[in-house]
Order: sequence, then structure tokens, then C-alpha cells
Amino acid sequence: MKILYLSYFSPPHLHASANRSLCFAQYLARAGCEIQLVREQDTLRYGKREKQNCWQHDTLITNQAVASWNIEWLWRREQDMRWGWIIPSLLQCCRQIISNRPDVIMVSCPPFSSAMVGYYLSRWFDLPLVLDFRDGWSRASYFAKGCISRWEKSALRQATRLVVTSQSDWIAYQRLAGKDKVVWIPHSYDFTLDHASEKHASFTLGYCGTWDSFRRSAKGILSQLAKVSFPVRFINIGHYQPGFSRLVDDYGLTESVVMTGPVDKEQVRGALSQCDALFIQNGPPDRGKKDTHLAAKAIDYVASGRPILAELPEGETLSFLRRYAGQLYEVSTGDPAAYQQQLHAMYQQWQQHPQQVYRSSDEFYQAFDARVLASRLYRILDEARA
Repeated sequence: MKILYLSYFSPPHLHASANRSLCFAQYLARAGCEIQLVREQDTLRYGKREKQNCWQHDTLITNQAVASWNIEWLWRREQDMRWGWIIPSLLQCCRQIISNRPDVIMVSCPPFSSAMVGYYLSRWFDLPLVLDFRDGWSRASYFAKGCISRWEKSALRQATRLVVTSQSDWIAYQRLAGKDKVVWIPHSYDFTLDHASEKHASFTLGYCGTWDSFRRSAKGILSQLAKVSFPVRFINIGHYQPGFSRLVDDYGLTESVVMTGPVDKEQVRGALSQCDALFIQNGPPDRGKKDTHLAAKAIDYVASGRPILAELPEGETLSFLRRYAGQLYEVSTGDPAAYQQQLHAMYQQWQQHPQQVYRSSDEFYQAFDARVLASRLYRILDEARA
């Protein structure tokens, strides 16, 4: 099976979405598929892997980098801010289809401008289209208008199948696109940590991701860490953010906070293995909406076997953690006293059982295994081309 795989965020990008593309492409290649991967060339915005050879051993994967036109600053299109990617990627894909026609087109979104590229390619060349929505488009719970756009309607009509990553999106998009068209394939865990962190004097809390000051803010956790009566260390794994650094200075935590910068998955595993517990945070969704997004980091956190401190609104991610986390501590900035109590409870638990690993259920390790999910995707693609 020949697959034209359009994925803006792919290695060597260090964007969180790139790992999904890498896992899917590598599994499909091992299953005998010929993958024609088209990705964005610019890695300056999100950083890139130190090792640039992530694709070289996969002889069935051709990796074509395409540079966006620098026109995104002119105005904002309805899809997203990446519309400078549409025409260059469309032209490249047309050339590839003419020279080596695929059996099916698969498009990873966001950016949702990629969905429009897939839409036109599918129509022009009469090829089946499979869309992979890592987030909801109009149905997103953060920074979305809420009403479905004509672009989304067109893409959903043209698609043979729609893949979504959360149960909430699966239900919502069934209403829009039909039950038979929508398939749930969540993010996978990429590793397990079957051992506790090494013994150290300070209780170490880890966070993996970026802070945008709107949807994700470190103010709550840093203000609480500044008040604790026990030695603490906070490892921040992700892009440097000036706002985060200012908060660290404001709360006098410069000696307690370690910032690794953006790192690849192998380095993430090493950093998380130093942590005694892990932190996850998200702000409330837009008014009148529910949090429908299942954070990919939540799956890796559960697989790590570490206790999890969750500052989350009601919604998909919190429900997932309540079901699968081996040890979960829920907190809210609206109740600072309870926040402190939970932090001290975590610390006391760590002191009493420093080598404890909190494994999830067998159901979790089977349901979110990358090989299981990729094999499900293979079946979807195979059915789409039939």
C-alpha cells in the first residue's frame, strides 16, 4: 500500500505532535507500506532533534521537506496561521502523485490548512482521504469560534475516514460526519518507567510541555512551591518562555527550578526518570465549552508510573487520569489551602515509599500501546483504499 502522508509537524521537529507522525510512519513502513512523507522544512519555531537521521534507516519512507511561503503575517485565514504552507505543499504533493500515484492520502491536523491540501488532492486525483485530527477544529474547547466553517464541512465531506484522539471529539464528530466515518485512535505512550527515581534530598516534580500564559500557566504551581516547607526541585522540560522565567524570579525559585529546553523523546525519558512526581496543568476552556482535548503528555505520565499532580478543569484529560493514573492528586488554584495539603501529602508519601512505582491497569497498557494503535490505523487506511 502506497501512502501519501502530509504531516506539517514531523521529525526533526521537536513539536509534541511530531512523535505521532514518526510512530505511525515507522509502523506502516514495517508493515510493508511505502510512505511518501511531506513535512514543513522550518524547524526554527519549535526546535529540532540533535540527531537528524531519524528517517534514514526506513527505506520505505521518503521524507520530503517543504518550506512555507513567508506570507502568514499578511492576514489570518479561517483555518489557522499556517496558510503559507498550503500552496507549496499542494504543488509538491501534486508532483509526487503524478510521478508515483499513492493508494491513499493521509493528512495530520492541526494545522488545519493541511486538511485543505488533502481536500484538493483527493478531489483532483480521485484518491481516498483519511484525516487525522489530533485536536478538534471547530469543536475545540480553546480559542475556537465553535461554529463549523465551510472549509471544515468540505474537508469532512471529502474524507473517507476521520481519525480523532479523544472520546469527546469522537462523539462530536459522529454528529457532524456520520458514525461510520469517525474512528478513535488516541495518542500512545512511548515508554514506561518500571523503576523509581534515584534517591535524592529534594522532592522532584517534573513538567513536560510549554507555557503560553493563557491555556497553560505556571503561576499556580510556582506560587505554591514557593510556600512549601520541604526541599523541592521543579524540572521544566520544554521550550524556554520569558513569562515562565519571570515567574521563577518573582517567586524566588531560581535555585529550585531546572529548565532543560526542548529535547527529543529519548531525552524526555531521561528527564522524567529523575522525577518523583509529575505535574500537568491546563486552564479552563472557553465559556460554555468543555475540555474535549486529551493531552498526549497525560498518557506518557500514566505510563511512567509516577504520582501525578493535576491542576485541570473538568473534561477529557482529567477523566482519563481519574480512570488510569496509579496515584492522582487533584488541585485547583481556587483553593490554595487544599493545594498545599496535596503537595505535602505527595511529599510525605514519597518519604515513606521512595521506591514505589504506581503502575496503571493492564487495560491501559494494552489500549494505548503504539503498536496496537498503529495496526488499527493500518486497517483504516486499507479499508479506505478498497
